[in-house]
Amino acid sequence: MQRSLSAGLGWGVVLSFLAVFGAVGGCSADSFTTAAVTGKVTVDDKPMAGIMLEFEPERTGNEILPTAYGMTDAEGRYEVSRVGGPGGKPGAVIGMNTVRLSATEGSGSKIHPYYSDQGAFQREVVEGDNVLDFEIESRPAAARRGR
Repeated sequence: MQRSLSAGLGWGVVLSFLAVFGAVGGCSADSFTTAAVTGKVTVDDKPMAGIMLEFEPERTGNEILPTAYGMTDAEGRYEVSRVGGPGGKPGAVIGMNTVRLSATEGSGSKIHPYYSDQGAFQREVVEGDNVLDFEIESRPAAARRGR
């Protein structure tokens, strides 16, 4: 079973890596626009703390666009912030994004690995404020079918 890169690493290590990668990743601060993204993650209708959300924008041509991240609090609420070095823009890149969810190490939260791999969500980020909630199951139907 595959796990996303971030699922097995501590949050601090992931942020440090992304700050360095984003700073040398070759994208100019003016080549994309971002928008605020907030929301809530529930697992079996209960808010879940310690869930990391990755918003990976769809690539356009050869341009490498920055991935944005958020972390749920005790009420399952999150706010996305762009990680990409000093002067990074807040929010996620406008357009279609693949969203992966994973439990952070040491958080005590558990979600099925399906949501950080083949069960990733496709969500569109638009101009303005975006509220994107994710209601997931502890054992997703697709995983039960063996997909």
